[in-house]
Amino acid sequence: MANIKSINMVKVTLWDRTVGFLYWDARRDIGLFSYDKAFLENGYEVSPLDHPLTEPASRLTFWGLKEKPYNGLPPFLADSLPDDWGNLIFQVAGPKASMTKLERLSYIGKRGMGALEFSPASPVGIKDEDVEIAALKELADRIYKERSAVVIKPEEELTKERLRAIGTSVGGRMPKAIIAINDKREIRSGQVRNPDEFRYCILKFQTPDHPYSCRIEMAYYRMAKKADIRISHSEILPVAGEYHFLTDRFDRIGNEKLHSQTLAAMAPGVTSYEEFFTVCRRLNLPYLQLEQLFKRMVFNVFACNTDDHIKNHSFLLRQGGKWELSTAYDLTFTLDLSDLAIHHTRCLSVRDKFYGITEEDLLDFAREQGIKDAGKIIDKVAKAVCSFDAFAREEGVSSYWIETIERELTKVLPERYHDLLHYHETVIPDYTDESGHSVSNVQIEETISHDIKLSAVIDGRSVRHILGHKKEETKKLLENGCKTLPLEVIQALVKEYLTR
Repeated sequence: MANIKSINMVKVTLWDRTVGFLYWDARRDIGLFSYDKAFLENGYEVSPLDHPLTEPASRLTFWGLKEKPYNGLPPFLADSLPDDWGNLIFQVAGPKASMTKLERLSYIGKRGMGALEFSPASPVGIKDEDVEIAALKELADRIYKERSAVVIKPEEELTKERLRAIGTSVGGRMPKAIIAINDKREIRSGQVRNPDEFRYCILKFQTPDHPYSCRIEMAYYRMAKKADIRISHSEILPVAGEYHFLTDRFDRIGNEKLHSQTLAAMAPGVTSYEEFFTVCRRLNLPYLQLEQLFKRMVFNVFACNTDDHIKNHSFLLRQGGKWELSTAYDLTFTLDLSDLAIHHTRCLSVRDKFYGITEEDLLDFAREQGIKDAGKIIDKVAKAVCSFDAFAREEGVSSYWIETIERELTKVLPERYHDLLHYHETVIPDYTDESGHSVSNVQIEETISHDIKLSAVIDGRSVRHILGHKKEETKKLLENGCKTLPLEVIQALVKEYLTR
């Protein structure tokens, strides 16, 4: 592969028209952009709220924003930069030791999300050959786990180049790649033009520290469909005993590219759903799209998707068309995989609340925003969320995660829906057993490694026992979740393992 030369200016194009030029001020470590004069006269509104063509300031050169997630670029261009995962690939498998922002944009070239393209584009050597998912996944796992310490073997050079080519242009912090797939399950790079029978997708890899993440997201996809939320077609792609999440790109219709802008790019500084709705109205979105956004908001509240930040919502512009709300994406149970902690604080607030949002808050929000039949929408979304257990079991999610997630759902769903959930934690009272032992504070839980940890205070002394996950007894007990075991079963376990 050719070396990337130092670059301090790139041309930005959209649908074969020059939008403008992006320069990099190395001394200030910030970018500055100027629209092309011809584009100012009759171009598309690529940044209709932040830098509209009709605004006098847009006729001047303007600076980028230094704060995250803009990294020195104007917001409408910053979406094209890679996020954590893409940056990690550049760091450990890049074409040169370190790359500036403009060099990364040049490397992405025509392969970014949306329709913006950057030149001079650096050669990447992508061909329309089949992609070997298992090899990509193996290397991605090592990069994800070992980070900058990873050692890439000589025989992995081709796999490294493919991963770099199809894994650096999509956002997010988890391992993923851009692919194309047809009905025969033939897989190619999604970064080049493919025959019409191929559809363009984002492939999220199963991660080594959370093997059920993709199947949980699939269950959430099915919940969202049941709630009548517009979301791109998604499915599980099994490869070599692992389960990856495959979702159609919302910024592609066949080989046609749609210009996309995240909420972060469209309106920097948004922190609430109220402000989000204001942005939609400034874009003149029709009522049905506002209703879709309300459904999405209710779903995120009830389904514990607290990672609803401003890069997880987008807008689309078709050539010659109007701005519209994209389909929903990244709808899943929010978990910090660095410490397996559950986050309860939202990224976007509802009525000045980032947590503890009630049904009354949602109804008040709907009244303020003019959403019709809000009660019916809330009811439908809540019932769809209550389908999690059934969908998760069909997708093969472990009892540990089903139980963990359903326990969290009971904390946010209105109480009248709790009977529709399968999680009903067994109440274990203090008691005296038949041998006269005083038993109190009985606790039973499944660990992340699928052992069962049983503990209690017996005659004033703390006692505990671990039932290993390899035991048939443990597997049988976990079939329906240990928190919901019948009281007599729990007491029998206490007798066998703690008081004998």
